This record gives sequence, structure tokens and C-alpha cells, in this order.
Amino acid sequence: MKKYLTKENIAGGVLVLVVLFITIPAILSIDIQNEPPQPSIQYGIGDELIDGPFGFTITDAKRDGEEVTLHVRAKNHGSQAEALYGGSVRLVDVNGRIYEHALDTVSKLTVNPGMETEGKVTFEVPDDAYGLKAAVNYDAIQSSVDKAFGNKAEYKTIKLEL
Repeated sequence: MKKYLTKENIAGGVLVLVVLFITIPAILSIDIQNEPPQPSIQYGIGDELIDGPFGFTITDAKRDGEEVTLHVRAKNHGSQAEALYGGSVRLVDVNGRIYEHALDTVSKLTVNPGMETEGKVTFEVPDDAYGLKAAVNYDAIQSSVDKAFGNKAEYKTIKLEL
């Protein structure tokens, strides 16, 4: 009868287990976050930024003292009618201050699929506000709820050169 549990076999088995216990966790701990960051897309005037079902395009931006006016086009790329609420477009300055609109003629209760709405969004900003970007979040109601509960709403930005 052959002996399978020899000292050499036990030592070899222990060695294999030790190697497995060391290498498997090392392999499993490879973190995807260690991959180089993907380049972020930079949007500017004339570029369409897709957020949810809507594509937003800032076609013009002007500043007159403390008033900033954006000409905005929003197209529903979704498959059903969607509401486009006031506050979908905000301004943010280089210091991270977020400005709400004073006047918004882009928002509509219903924008059907494939249709677009176009208008102006006007903001009042202090003279010291610079490095302005349009901050877009089509779900303005959810953003307001997030803000009320202390959560940070996510925005995509369009550089305005103002």
C-alpha cells in the first residue's frame, strides 16, 4: 500500500497553499482606480452636452455688468416627452459659487421626443465673479432635493469664456 501522506507531500501541499494565500488576494486587490484617469470632455460654446434625455447647447453667452445672458437650446433625445424645469442651467464661477437664474425662457412643461426648445437664461452675478461656466443638470427638482438634504448635486459644465 502506498503512503500519500509523507513529509514531502505535506510540505509541498503547505507550500502550494501559502503561495495561493499570498497570490490570490494580491490578484484580487488590483484596483481599477489605479488605471490612468480617462480624459474628461471639455465643452464650450456651440458644443452639445448630453445630460439625461436632453442635449444642451449654449449658442451664445454675453455679460453686461452684473447680468449674464445665455442663449440655450435643449433637445429631447429621449423616447418620451420630458419636462425641462427651471434651474436645469445654472452658473458657477471659479470660486465654486453657484448662481440661480433670474429669468428663464427655455424651460417647458413638455418637450416631446426629437423636439427642442430654445431661449435665454439670465443671471445676476457680482462684478468679482469670473471664470464662469454653465452648470447643467436636467433633473433640477432632484438637484434641489439633494441640496436640501445636504447632498452635492452633480453638474456637467460648459466653459463660457466670461
